[in-house]
Amino acid sequence: MISNKETNKEICTNIPYLLTIRLLKKCTAKCTMCNFWKSNEKEIPFSQLKHIIDEAKKAGIQEICFTGGEPTLYPKFFELVEYLISQGLQYSFITNGSLLTKKFVKKILLSPPRSVYISIDSPNKKMHDSMRGTQGIWEKAFKGIILFNSIANNSLSLKRPKIIINYIVTNKNYMLIPDMIALSKSYLFDEINLMQIKGMPALALNKQQIEEYNSVYAPKIIQAAHLYGIKIRSKDPFIFGLLDKEIKSCVKMEYSKQFYQTQKCSICDSMIFVETNGAVFPCNNTPYYGDNFYCGNIFENNLSSILSSKRMQTVKRNMCGGLLCTCCDPINQKINLEKNPISEM
Repeated sequence: MISNKETNKEICTNIPYLLTIRLLKKCTAKCTMCNFWKSNEKEIPFSQLKHIIDEAKKAGIQEICFTGGEPTLYPKFFELVEYLISQGLQYSFITNGSLLTKKFVKKILLSPPRSVYISIDSPNKKMHDSMRGTQGIWEKAFKGIILFNSIANNSLSLKRPKIIINYIVTNKNYMLIPDMIALSKSYLFDEINLMQIKGMPALALNKQQIEEYNSVYAPKIIQAAHLYGIKIRSKDPFIFGLLDKEIKSCVKMEYSKQFYQTQKCSICDSMIFVETNGAVFPCNNTPYYGDNFYCGNIFENNLSSILSSKRMQTVKRNMCGGLLCTCCDPINQKINLEKNPISEM
């Protein structure tokens, strides 16, 4: 870290460990909380993705995470993985699980990712399918988890990646999280990543629901996680806070507003994000805040020059000085709070 003499605020200067790339916005689901599936925007051309991977390696990035839309829809997904592996980089990907067929899982395990994040928002099939706007998607996701376990376990040479459930917490499913964790006994996943609903006020928890979640369900989540050996990726299950001012902010869907009143954001030490149009941002949350966090375009400048640019330093200075998003994911808050290397998470 270096210090800005004018503001006396610390500025992140480390090379990020993780680069997240949105391969495309096209999706197999029609989620109620997302409109990417409506997008006609084209995916990043393969030649440009190879360029991004080359730039990432030169810059010192160690892992690339693919997101979307549904990243496994990318036409040359396996060629992309092979090229990334050939460059000595690790990778992970975020998926709704709809394309985790036996053929796909067998092929991906030949070059296994470090982690697979699977979006499942309920232990109840009908509820999850309804939230994701796609009938049968719950069944496909869990069949995919079974396949990762069975294929890897029946082979001496294949290694199963860490399987993480991305669970969006709403006023419809917050009481079902302990039951979701209990499914790990049958379906064998490793961690659960609790995230608050964003952009959908009708699905946000009210004050009474948050208080019920804190007093009744969060303790059950802790108990279930201990019983089944599941790691909660956030600092703890109290993702809406415990103080009255934290809860009031969360009712307004300003989930991280109070956190960043006392905590500086150093997420730029850990990650960087590239949109489908090549725009570079400090993390996965910041693209939704317009140009405030825009750092450059990887199709116009190399990544190393963007990371060391005046614009990047200005964005980092602003992040350390209070220009912060109010919907930061709990896992990002944990990274900021504990300063854990993302490679250990």
